[in-house]
Amino acid sequence: MNKGSYRVIYSGKLAAGKNTEEVAVKLAGLFGLDLNNHAHAAKLAKLVSAKRVVIKQGLTEQAALKYKEAMAKVGALCSIENIQDTTKPRQEQRKAQRRCHLKDRRTVRRSSSILPDRRTAADRRETDKNQE
Repeated sequence: MNKGSYRVIYSGKLAAGKNTEEVAVKLAGLFGLDLNNHAHAAKLAKLVSAKRVVIKQGLTEQAALKYKEAMAKVGALCSIENIQDTTKPRQEQRKAQRRCHLKDRRTVRRSSSILPDRRTAADRRETDKNQE
């Protein structure tokens, strides 16, 4: 059990015999949201909207199970996901893509950004006018 390796996800599933409005009011009470506050109502609408929403992440397994049980009591069924299994490959893939991108940028010669050295040009004066 690693510290900070789990997340709690709610995807809009309800327990049998529960309706959305009832669960929404109970979730507002669970998370301390005021239904009269516009910002809190928007958060609650986002939470109840059948889309996948991360409730909390960076939890231990025991803390994630407590969140899951508390949400099950109000009628909202959620799941627990191990973060280490899902994020490591994506992070490594992004790092590899970044390395390839930088490598490609270094090998490609961009003629528009490389200017010739004008100090050695044939039309450059041999002596400075101010030194004469």
